[in-house]
Amino acid sequence: MSLQTILAQSSTPYQRLPPLKVKVIALQSQMKVSAWEFAEGEARPLKVHNSCTAAVSDRVSVTKFILFQNLADKIVEGGSYIIKNYSVSKNGVRRSMLSCQDTNIFHTSLVEVPANVEEEGRNMICPPSQKLSLKDITANRDGFITVEGCVTSISKIMQIISQHGPPVPLANIRLKEGEVEVKVCLWRKATMVDLCVGTPCKMTHLRIKNSPEYGFFAAQHKLFRGENDNQADQGVNQRILR
Repeated sequence: MSLQTILAQSSTPYQRLPPLKVKVIALQSQMKVSAWEFAEGEARPLKVHNSCTAAVSDRVSVTKFILFQNLADKIVEGGSYIIKNYSVSKNGVRRSMLSCQDTNIFHTSLVEVPANVEEEGRNMICPPSQKLSLKDITANRDGFITVEGCVTSISKIMQIISQHGPPVPLANIRLKEGEVEVKVCLWRKATMVDLCVGTPCKMTHLRIKNSPEYGFFAAQHKLFRGENDNQADQGVNQRILR
């Protein structure tokens, strides 16, 4: 059965999906924080776990595969595998594969994937991000963007009530490029980045939409400090620009 057919099926309780032969196109591991502790204007992670997302393809289709960390240690980018005992997410425009407690992964012969499908898979894990000057940012711009600037102020961390879970941390900074200065709200793990006034920053993968309460809302980011891109914070968090 093809990956496309499996993803199109309706999920049912105790459903056993057929083994799937796929190639791992791209792989990303990151730390997830499910609970925070707040004290004296600071926040620290209280409950942490590691998560791994892979882009996999059966030659024709490509999707995300969310893995437990112990399973992620068994695969590498470019490797081909047979996956047994997995499930499929119930919601979303593009459904994903999910690992289970009894998921098994076995090495297999190479799955040849066309270049266009490989590119689609890599873009799932790390989409293109267009570099823009702060002066060129508009509320109706689609896609991901990259911005640079210098930190001019930093607020204390605030505790924000979440609609879908425990409270999350939020801190405000101001970022300046040339004569343009914007407010940047650092959400969740972004508040853990070690910043100080005068720090030059490069932020990639910002997605902007108009938010009546906060201004421009950025759904995903990577942060680079200074001129060395190897200092990147590779976590996926939420940011707001206004």
